[in-house]
Amino acid sequence: MNFSMSISDSFGARVESALLKGGSFKQPMTRPLMLLAVFEANRILLAKATAAKNDNAKSMRPFQRKIALLAIAMDLIYSLDFLSESEKLEIIGKTRKEGTKVDSKPVLAKLAFHRGDTLQKEVEAKFIPMMKKFMNETGQDVMQSHEELCNAFCQNKFEKISGKSGDRPKFWELRRMPLFAVYRVYYREFKVDEDVFPAEAPREIQMKD
Repeated sequence: MNFSMSISDSFGARVESALLKGGSFKQPMTRPLMLLAVFEANRILLAKATAAKNDNAKSMRPFQRKIALLAIAMDLIYSLDFLSESEKLEIIGKTRKEGTKVDSKPVLAKLAFHRGDTLQKEVEAKFIPMMKKFMNETGQDVMQSHEELCNAFCQNKFEKISGKSGDRPKFWELRRMPLFAVYRVYYREFKVDEDVFPAEAPREIQMKD
């Protein structure tokens, strides 16, 4: 397959291409965007921890790492040009109902604190086996692009889950499989894209003891 990127390669460019597809930001894109920001923030911290000169990242305590991950995820959302200022604030501060009560902790913070360092394992445990099975059963290895492969996979999942034929509803995979956005942006077939953009924070995060 040819998985070359035709767009300028960066976090913002890939996210915009995967979620907006030439349109504008809509509410169903909120959770996938949060997952992408948290995934990228963790990727940035891992890159910093392996850098020979970054002793600060290496010596972070668990609670410091969680705070840094959330701060970077917020910075990444603030850096997205396709979002208005009000949309950025709404995404970062968004809460959700837990039963009859509204949880006071923002969803982004909960994702960063509880799933920040596990998202890659979640994607690889869930979608890599599914993609291997899909490609084996349907012969989709002849697809010409990563985008075509992802769209065919989502259409196949829609038909199996709903029992219906025809095009899946708009935003179906964003609502039903928000974590798939991480696969769409970062993976090529069965592994992380070797040519993915560098993991770089929008600004330096300094953690003090």
